[in-house]
Amino acid sequence: MRKLIWGAALVLLVAACGGDDTAPTATPSRTPFEPTPLPPTWTPSPPGFVPSPTVTVLPDDTADEPAAQGADVNAGESPGGQQLPPTWTPGAAQARPTVTPRSVRPATGGDTGQSGASSNIPTGTPAPTWTSQPDYCRELQAIIGDVRVYVGQSVTLSWQPIGRFDNYLVEIRHPGGSVVHSAIAPGSAYTVPGDVFTQANVYGWEVRAIDENGDRVCYAISGEIITSFP
Repeated sequence: MRKLIWGAALVLLVAACGGDDTAPTATPSRTPFEPTPLPPTWTPSPPGFVPSPTVTVLPDDTADEPAAQGADVNAGESPGGQQLPPTWTPGAAQARPTVTPRSVRPATGGDTGQSGASSNIPTGTPAPTWTSQPDYCRELQAIIGDVRVYVGQSVTLSWQPIGRFDNYLVEIRHPGGSVVHSAIAPGSAYTVPGDVFTQANVYGWEVRAIDENGDRVCYAISGEIITSFP
């Protein structure tokens, strides 16, 4: 019994006088901070740059649903269950509107509206119509064409006449286009006076047949008279 008591006392004494079981606190070491290197392709954003929002597209859960799941097309509902307008017709293609051209009223002399403005529609001048010349007009041919003379020198023009016409109109035109001399010549030749050519330039001449009434017929033949100083 005494041994037991002494053993218990010895255990208590050892526990009371034993060493400190608390572990020592470790002092953390200083480690220098190193920033994470950026990727080689990174570029800083420019001033004022605003990233665009990312749009997430949700899957369409109703795309693969059969049209027969509670949807009545003839009752005015689409296969997705959306209520359609009452005037919608399934499967009917909308026709494009047609344009009807407005009728144009012909121009009249005294047609005016209530506002007093004329309702006449202006019309353009019709293009001239070409009328073929009779075959006998081809008989008129120039025997003398372009000639060269000095200023003040007379010029004799000659031509092959038309059998049914005796008289011919001869015209001399100034370089500006105006007629400076004209005469009616019978036969097949005419001499232009020298005083008609007052300057060194290019004059034009024309010969045309005329009938008994003095009216011009057929086409004219023409040429040039080139004048110079001696």
